[in-house]
Amino acid sequence: MKKIIVLFVFLISTFGFSQDKYIQIKLDSLEVKLHKAKNDSEKLNISLGLGKDYAVYSNKKNFEFNEDAIKLAEKLNKPIAIAEAYANISTFHEGKNDTLQQLDFINKILELGNKKNDNTVLGKGYYEKAFYYWTRNDNKKIIQNFLKAEYFFRKSNNKKYLSDLYLQFGFFYQSETKDYNQALEYYKKFTHLFNENSFELVNTYNLMANLYAKQNKFKKALEHYQKSAKLHKQYNDTKSHHYGYLLSNIANIYSELNEYDKSFTYHNLALDFFLKLKDHNNISLIYISKSTVYQKLNQPEKISQNINLAIENTKNIKECLVKEAVYSRIGNIYYDLENYQKALEFHLKAYHECPLNKPYKLIDDQEYCIGTTYLKLAQNINKTTNEGAYKDKYQLLELSKQYLNKVINKAIKKDDILMLNNTYLNLSEISDLQADKSKALEYYKQHIIYKDSLEVIENRELLVQNQMQFEFDQQEKIRNAEQKTKDALAREELTKEKNKRNLALIGFGVFVILASFAAFAYSQKKKDHKIISEEKQKSDNLLLNILPEEVAKELKEKGTSEARHFESVSIMFTDFKDFTKLSEKIPSKELIEELNYCFKAFDEIVAKHGVEKIKTIGDSYMAVCGLPAKYGNHAQKMVQAAIEIRDFIEDYKLKRQSESKSFFEMRIGINSGEVVAGIVGIKKFAYDIWGDAVNTASRMESNGEIGKVNISESTYNLVKDDFYFEFRGELEAKGKGKIKMYFVDNKKT
Repeated sequence: MKKIIVLFVFLISTFGFSQDKYIQIKLDSLEVKLHKAKNDSEKLNISLGLGKDYAVYSNKKNFEFNEDAIKLAEKLNKPIAIAEAYANISTFHEGKNDTLQQLDFINKILELGNKKNDNTVLGKGYYEKAFYYWTRNDNKKIIQNFLKAEYFFRKSNNKKYLSDLYLQFGFFYQSETKDYNQALEYYKKFTHLFNENSFELVNTYNLMANLYAKQNKFKKALEHYQKSAKLHKQYNDTKSHHYGYLLSNIANIYSELNEYDKSFTYHNLALDFFLKLKDHNNISLIYISKSTVYQKLNQPEKISQNINLAIENTKNIKECLVKEAVYSRIGNIYYDLENYQKALEFHLKAYHECPLNKPYKLIDDQEYCIGTTYLKLAQNINKTTNEGAYKDKYQLLELSKQYLNKVINKAIKKDDILMLNNTYLNLSEISDLQADKSKALEYYKQHIIYKDSLEVIENRELLVQNQMQFEFDQQEKIRNAEQKTKDALAREELTKEKNKRNLALIGFGVFVILASFAAFAYSQKKKDHKIISEEKQKSDNLLLNILPEEVAKELKEKGTSEARHFESVSIMFTDFKDFTKLSEKIPSKELIEELNYCFKAFDEIVAKHGVEKIKTIGDSYMAVCGLPAKYGNHAQKMVQAAIEIRDFIEDYKLKRQSESKSFFEMRIGINSGEVVAGIVGIKKFAYDIWGDAVNTASRMESNGEIGKVNISESTYNLVKDDFYFEFRGELEAKGKGKIKMYFVDNKKT
């Protein structure tokens, strides 16, 4: 359940998951307090607390306490308490996967808010609705409802609910979209609600520090951890576990800043802290953290010493998930030290410590670590000292593939782009070692796809968020304008009844009110546009990488882009000779890198001549000139670009030959004619062109020769006075019959 999120994120965690006994003691204690409560307000608060806790743990007793809370809230005229009870019941139904009942109780909150005209209740309804969509991974609706909740909480100036919303909204960006900048913005909003010396800021400072650390902004991370430490000391809260975690986090940050003496100082402070508490979970993890610092200092004896202390301490750890964390981190250290046998030993221990279906088990990460370690053992087979399984290269590769394929299946279901990116790269290397070149190339292409996806995710989410914010702001301004108009008219009507003689004056007053509001709205709109314009710049740049500028502009303005007909354009296709055969000779990674190197050069050449790249299809490159911007000399521009691409490949070929390396050879074909162009797709849309002219251009390429630019008669007629040509005669083209073709060469001087 998404709303049951522990927001106290640290670099070291206690894995407190087996706490059923503690939870029951807490609930029993609250029930005793309820019976002793002296007034209705106290009874209401305790009933809501019990109703929430029982709902979270899917216990039907929640109905008893929530129904009592509703009766008390009605008696005390506290609509927000009724809303809280509805939210608790909704949480229970969420746990039971009864989505209809879950949504029904959320809608009851919104109905109550509208009936009572209560902004806090309305905010609570939209807040709960955001979580409803969170469980459905509908990011657009999550953002939309969080923004609505923020609007109503701000309108009611409810600091408590605003602070909760900012934390959850920040956590959404942190955990779901990995948009750490947006997460930080909402955590900052939280901090602005409180005085800088308020203890409520402690955990938010830790969250912010954690995100800065993820962004490698270690000085900023240290600054926020130190703010948190200052508040702990100021409020004499230096005995709680949270303070121990903080000491350990500061130690890790100093290590990242290469301030090793300070890192050891804080590690030892944290170690002493947890030794006094006999908290063996964290003792082992701190020994591991110390060993990573010694790893940076290249002190193998100290590394082994701390790893052994961590392993010895695991005898006192009862929770299997904590043991897994210790073993995984030891496995990572040995992996970094290139001791892959030891790394595999501890990664397998981590994998088998808990049952595979254990809640919160990091099974994806563990399978990935095992798979990559098997791969490393295969790649370093000659360095392996042990006999047996570790000496069978092909068995190691099969085991690696087995675990990584498990990762792929899980990552696809979770849409984990980063994991897919890394795993496909490893699978490509496995196939290379197994001499399966076609499979290696297939995996490497998948790796490139997900690598590109990683770069666009942040901008795409920012575009959605800004769009929703802008739309909601505009709707609210319209509503506010309507309300101001109604208020003005109501005042006018009242004044008419009191004093008809002042009708004209009142009419003028209404005009002044509306005019003033219009001026305010215009001023505010300008400010909004400035902010949104700045925030959208990254997204706009991304869009221009996908679509032509004019089409991108139309898409942003209208939300759609209609297909258009162009009477005369020039289309170019390129293709590398025997690419499939070449892929069997060159390692797939090198092959894709060389292909990318060439295509980048093509991109620069076509951009220089005003040619629009359409797409790459495998080893084929497609471009067009004359759309969406219409050029009368589109054929000349396209031919000149093609000649420069040809010359680039010839130079590239000579360079590779001088290095005794395999090389690409290429055919180029151009045709001119009419096409239809537009956007295809909805989710991963792309700009494309269609028409007989496109098919003919493709035939020009396939009927060409290596190192030549082959053009059709229609292109020849447009450029015949500008270049040198070799008439090839009428040649048979598949599906086209006989077509006149020409080889074109450099410009006439």
